[in-house]
Amino acid sequence: MEYVRLNFRDEETQEFLKEGQRASEPALWMHWLHCGTLSAKCSCEVLELDSEGFRTILFAHDRSLSFLSRYALLFHEHMSHTKDWATDLWNQNVLESLAEAAEGRKLHLADRGLRNSFRFLRMNRTVSQGKVT
Repeated sequence: MEYVRLNFRDEETQEFLKEGQRASEPALWMHWLHCGTLSAKCSCEVLELDSEGFRTILFAHDRSLSFLSRYALLFHEHMSHTKDWATDLWNQNVLESLAEAAEGRKLHLADRGLRNSFRFLRMNRTVSQGKVT
């Protein structure tokens, strides 16, 4: 599949989705406006996941909610510090590393100096209320 991203200077960037690669990952973890278009250049299979339905199911399973809440925080933190965040395609190695970190990382981020920041307090409150937005 071909992904065409429009940047802030109205210039297009073309990338090709690799087999098994996910598109639109941010839509699962935050409010997201797509940054480009995705079109099939040949016959392919696409799996669509409704983000609201995903969150509804997620909240019904405490064990998954804990892990995915940590993953969502890590994803948001990574995205906040990435200069090329305006894309619907993400590096699979980065996503896998975030998932591995979410398995073993504690939710409290005091060791990273974020404990008193507004962003940390807002993220921590969101997770403690059982919401992933």
